Amino acid sequence: MKSDLTVLIDSVTCMIPCTSRLSPYRITSMNTNIYESKGLHLDVLERSCPAIFATAPDSRVSAGYSFIPTRPILDAIVEDGWVLTGASNQLTGRGTSARVKPHGAHLLRFRRADADITNKDGFFEIVLMNSHDRTKRYSLRAGIFRMICMNGLIVESNAFTPLNITHYNVRQTTADLVSGARALAARSGQLSEIVQTMRERTMTPEQQVSFARKAIDIRYRGSLTSLSPQTVLLSSRPEDEGDKVWDVFNRVQENLIVGGLHTGKNHTRPVASLFESTQLNTKLWQAAEELTVPQLALN
Repeated sequence: MKSDLTVLIDSVTCMIPCTSRLSPYRITSMNTNIYESKGLHLDVLERSCPAIFATAPDSRVSAGYSFIPTRPILDAIVEDGWVLTGASNQLTGRGTSARVKPHGAHLLRFRRADADITNKDGFFEIVLMNSHDRTKRYSLRAGIFRMICMNGLIVESNAFTPLNITHYNVRQTTADLVSGARALAARSGQLSEIVQTMRERTMTPEQQVSFARKAIDIRYRGSLTSLSPQTVLLSSRPEDEGDKVWDVFNRVQENLIVGGLHTGKNHTRPVASLFESTQLNTKLWQAAEELTVPQLALN
């Protein structure tokens, strides 16, 4: 039986049909976010993520702007054996005046149809980002999604450099962009090896504190001094306890993205911006990768 997934846009609420009672949602003040592990139906996204369906760019772009439509690429990736599981769309305005930007930045997450979603370490994803209003270039990245915490990681290293295309003088066809997704997916086995190395590498207490300090600096750039490394290292669930690089990285990443950590009289806020989250995710991955396979980390 179908259930309803409540998608909140600040204080604006709309009910969108979804396929599972367990389907989660996460809302920030700057984006709509929707996730369904079994796969999203496009009619679910027409209201929450309209930029996916844009057929022309924003009217304010210049004559030299190259429009890269998202929908044909989405369709081609799905036809290639992938399932669309997550989507986000940038908002404009706040509170009751918040509206989804029909040409704004948006993010899509795909997993293989045969992916083992019960794997506690997560499963490989293709992460597609695009916009039609000059705010974001088109990009394809590797990702990992962990069902245990409903948390998506984004990978960036020398082994998994993103495919970035600016919206000017674009020569790639939809087929070229889908080929880029295939090339990225072909290296999923290498990503599994990196994760396994992280699972095997032990961190001393001193290394854990050092990593947490570096992560806090990446997130707040020195502007928040009351957040202790020990707080960032706290685990939300038994499965993430441990002293391996993979355990420590996942605890720190989730705590900084989700927020809610005590800092004296206050609590940290969740990362609200779609692409601030992407940037933080990639930098934290690079920091963790440096501890295990430094030759793969970006310089």
